[in-house]
This record gives sequence, C-alpha cells and structure tokens, in this order.
Amino acid sequence: MSLFQFLKVVAVGATWGGSHSMIRVTVPEIGPSISAFMRIFISGVFLSLLLRTRSKKLNFSAHGRHYFLAGFFNFALPQLFLAVGAVHLPAAYLSIINGTVPAFILMFSVWLLNEPLGLRKIFALVLGLGGVALLSQFGSIHEFSMAIVVALLVSLAAAASYGFGSVYVKRWAPHINPLELTAGGGFMGSLVLLPLVIYSWIGFVPPAVPQHSMQTVIFCLLGLGIFGSGFAFVIFYQLIQEIGAFRASMATFFMPLFGMLWGYLFLSEPVTAGMFGGAGLILVSTALCLYQPRRVKSGAKVSVA
Repeated sequence: MSLFQFLKVVAVGATWGGSHSMIRVTVPEIGPSISAFMRIFISGVFLSLLLRTRSKKLNFSAHGRHYFLAGFFNFALPQLFLAVGAVHLPAAYLSIINGTVPAFILMFSVWLLNEPLGLRKIFALVLGLGGVALLSQFGSIHEFSMAIVVALLVSLAAAASYGFGSVYVKRWAPHINPLELTAGGGFMGSLVLLPLVIYSWIGFVPPAVPQHSMQTVIFCLLGLGIFGSGFAFVIFYQLIQEIGAFRASMATFFMPLFGMLWGYLFLSEPVTAGMFGGAGLILVSTALCLYQPRRVKSGAKVSVA
C-alpha cells in the first residue's frame, strides 16, 4: 500500500466517522427513512452530474444489476439501518459498531472468494464481537431497553451489509468505474427506499421542539450525500480495485476514533473507558483481519491462513 493509498484510507475513515454525527442531527428532525433516502438520493444526483461533466453516463443496460445490488447492500439497507440505530444510539456507538465491517468482509470473503479461514481470523472475529459486547455493557448508555438492543442489532446488521457489499464489488463489479458504480448505486438505492419514504412521509409529524434548525439539517444532508455516500464511496471503490476489499476496509480502522472525536466535539457526546475498550478490541480485530503474513521462499511458497 502506497502512502497516497494510506492517506485515502484515513480520509474515508474520517468522513464515515463524521457521517454518524450528521445522522444524529438529521434523524430526530425528519425521521430515519427520509434521512437515509435523502442522503442516498443526493449522492446519486450529485455524482451523476459529475459523470456528465466527464462526458460519461450511467449504463443501466450493461451494469443495471450491479448498480442495484451495490445500491441495495452498500446504500439502501445499511444506511436505513444506521438511521434507525441513530434514533437511540450516540454517534460514537454507530462508528464503533461499524468498525466490525472488516470481520464481516472476512466471513463473506471465505464464503464467496474461497479465502482460507485460520485460527488467527477466527480469533479476530471473536475479538470484534467482544468489542461490541464491551461497548454495550460499559459505554455511555447505562440503561438498556428493548429499543436500544434492537438499535444495536440493526447497526450491526448495517456493518454486515457493508461487508457483503464490499465483497460483491470486488468479486463481481471490479470492471465498473468507481464513480459510475457509486452514482448508479445511489440512484438504485434511493428507488429501493422510495416506497418506505412515501409511507413515512404520509404519517410524518415533525418534532414539537426541534433540536436543530432546518438549515443545519439541510447542511448535514448535503454533507452525507456528497461526501459520506458520494466521494467517500468513490474513493473506497477505487481502493477495493487497487488493494482489495480487505485492505480497503482498513478505513473502518479509523472510523471509531473519528466517530468518538466528532461526536464529542460537535454533539457533546460523552466518551467513556468502556467505549475506548470496545473500540480497542475492534481495532485489534481489524488489524488481525487485515494482517497479511509474509510468504517464505524456500523452494516453495508457504503462507499462514
């Protein structure tokens, strides 16, 4: 991995960590489904216009299936789940839980890419899940209701969806331009959520006491769409093509740290020792997932799974 690729990895992690703070602003004001839809729709429109400036356009006849599946697993499903989780969970929790994405990439890589699964990788999975458990027990949330448990589970499901979507892009869509794939995925993801948005809009009741101004909500939606679901995914897909889904997922290595930082700075969310402990276990899990043992040359190549 070159220095420039590493800097792109850090930039993606910092952007996605900030996205969780923006979700915490938009969801209380306009609801989870509308927030997720607007984020995805804005990214699709913005990147499609950017494609046009480069004399390119979406090719639904050739790549429509890939647009749909990438849009479903990397946009519609996880971003809806994260928005639902944001109703009850702080931004730092969302970032730390999303730090399990490499573990899910590992599992799906074993299944879909026939990569070996050794004791080291199994241990990494256990550590990652242990980090989530430590976060839930000793984080800033001290009283657990069924709603909070469900929020934790759907946030974990979002990480699983990201994991599957990343492996799908590496396995079946490496030939598609990252900008095109992100724009097409944004459009298809927003279409998937459209029926739910219409249903939610019909019964939508704005909060009696808004926590944030509408200008702030619009600013955050633009940030989520253009950067969180736009440029960050373009760079992420580039990294998948250049260094593989596993190493590209190193971006989530930095996401918990930036998530806690942005949540503390902009939303005044508390940071506890349990949160650092949970993030630490997930970071170690991620490092083990991303670690590539060197091959030893002695007549034949030997590698450790």
